[in-house]
Formats: sequence, structure tokens, C-alpha cells
Amino acid sequence: MKLSQGQKLRIYCVKYGHARYVSVFWGQVSCGRCGEVVGDLLTSVYNCKDKLVIGCKDVACMSCDNVRKSLLRFDKKILSKLENECSRGD
Repeated sequence: MKLSQGQKLRIYCVKYGHARYVSVFWGQVSCGRCGEVVGDLLTSVYNCKDKLVIGCKDVACMSCDNVRKSLLRFDKKILSKLENECSRGD
């Protein structure tokens, strides 16, 4: 039985924790790596201060820069793909 890429990413998150980059849609915060919902901003259940929000337009965001520098190579690859999709509007 061969695992899909999505299944491999979910397993990685279970073993090592969710990514430090997240996506936000209507207040719902999802892991940027596996897509699992990890929090909700509308009910103040999640703090994004130490996370990189995919699609963040703040150029001088030190938090995002620090997170970006600390990412592993494969996470940087995933993040760049997600940012490209976000900039295209997919």
C-alpha cells in the first residue's frame, strides 16, 4: 500500500508537530503543511504571533522573517508553492 503525499504530510505532523506556517480562512487557522484545522481566531482560541501566515502582505513582518529562516528545506519548498498559489489567486 502506497501512501499519498497528503497522508505522508499528515503523518509527519503527527510525529513532529504542525508547521510554523499557517493559512487563515474566515478565522479558521489550518496547518500549512497538512491542512488540518489547528485553531480559530474568531473565538480567540489560537495565537498566530509566532507563526508565518501564508499570504501575509506585511513586508516588514519580523515574526514571518524569523519563522522563514528557521524552516527546514522541505518546509521552505512547501511554503514557496503555497505562496505562489496564493499570489495567483488559486
